[in-house]
Amino acid sequence: MKKTYSKAELEKKAQDVFKDYPKADKVFATTDGQFFLDENRANLHAGAKGKVIEIANEDTSESNDTNKPKNAEALITEAKTIETIDLVESAKDIEAKGKNRSTVIAAYDARIAELKPAE
Repeated sequence: MKKTYSKAELEKKAQDVFKDYPKADKVFATTDGQFFLDENRANLHAGAKGKVIEIANEDTSESNDTNKPKNAEALITEAKTIETIDLVESAKDIEAKGKNRSTVIAAYDARIAELKPAE
């Protein structure tokens, strides 16, 4: 007789799966303890008598926030802390190729002026 796992047991086991697939937003677990990244595969494995449980990766929601583009205010604040002209120019190029916000570009220009040695 096959072991049947509870939802709590599957959620606990899913943490190991998320360690192997950290970018996965969710996995699909069958009550026999198998995990799938694709819901259809899980349903095929479970068959008519099995059950599929969707388990979300709690770690991806936090990491996705760090992948969001920063707003202009955050970039302007960061511009004041950049320590070399090369890094400021690099950040300015990225902004110019991206959203090209004049306020952010102006903050980078001001920082470059601060970092340039006095003549």
